[in-house]
Amino acid sequence: MITTKFNVMKKLFILSSVAIFLGLFTQSCKKVKDGCTAPTACNYDAEANNDDRSCVFAKTWYRDKDGDGKGTPNESEVSCTQPEGFVDNRIDDNDLNVLARQRAIFIYRGATWCPPCGAYGDPTKEHVSSTYGSDCIILSTQSNDDITSSGEFGYTFGGEYMSFVGSTGIPHGFWLGQDYPMVDRGFYSDPNANNSAADGDITAIMGNTPTVGVTAEARIEGGNIIIDTKAEFYAAAGQRYISVFVNENNVLADQAHSVSGTVPNAPHHHILRATATNSASATLGLESMGTSFAAGEEFVKSYSIPLSSGWSSGNLEAVVMIWSSTQPDGILNAFVIPVSQ
Repeated sequence: MITTKFNVMKKLFILSSVAIFLGLFTQSCKKVKDGCTAPTACNYDAEANNDDRSCVFAKTWYRDKDGDGKGTPNESEVSCTQPEGFVDNRIDDNDLNVLARQRAIFIYRGATWCPPCGAYGDPTKEHVSSTYGSDCIILSTQSNDDITSSGEFGYTFGGEYMSFVGSTGIPHGFWLGQDYPMVDRGFYSDPNANNSAADGDITAIMGNTPTVGVTAEARIEGGNIIIDTKAEFYAAAGQRYISVFVNENNVLADQAHSVSGTVPNAPHHHILRATATNSASATLGLESMGTSFAAGEEFVKSYSIPLSSGWSSGNLEAVVMIWSSTQPDGILNAFVIPVSQ
């Protein structure tokens, strides 16, 4: 019995050794096939077992509307092959059409901890937004609250306006535009009066003839917001400046309210988040466009703002402003557009 058991175990050991040897021999003799092993690549080879770095991935193509070989930034397709009518660059100066339209600019200063802001300031801001849409560009600058802290650009920008007029009380608003001396005032307990005063300023500004127009396209690319801008001068001009901002809409935060107490999760819109021009420490985010411009001259430039993980990417808008000076009352015209995904 012992001898038989020993012989059986010996045979099993020999068979196991042979199996291992054959497995190793088979594996070592497996045919090596070079190719692209990345499943997401356009030329993925399911039979390849050795990546030869030949992988080609889909790229973004941009529609060329006018056949000049330059793509439109906000019309794109991702494809392994070039679609008909598309090119691989992303800006066509001719496809960014500047309208000779004068827009009003409304800069608001408020805070979530401020009861009059909830009762009187925010409602007028929403009235302006719903009544005028993109014809009145709004920058909402919060004063060290649950939305914007004292170290952020929006707080600094709004603070420059408050210091410029020597005011500390909020809510406060500033209305600006071409050939319109800046108007500023607080918001009081009569909502109709607040709205009517805003309507008067905005209508007057929009009725003026612009000396410069501006447009833009904005999109998220990688971890950045890319803003392509174009300005056109309708009259000769001297030194001019540009600023490029990102706002966020539908920012939820509890809002103090003079009448109804605290409003939980109140939506706040047009919150000024960041600037592309100069550093975050620059108070107004200005950059020189040049010292002189002829009538009909254009200014084209692309800007980039890092996308913060704290922002909702689907609620962002880009704002471009043209200035006649580096002072808070120097805004001439502006443009706003949603940031596309």
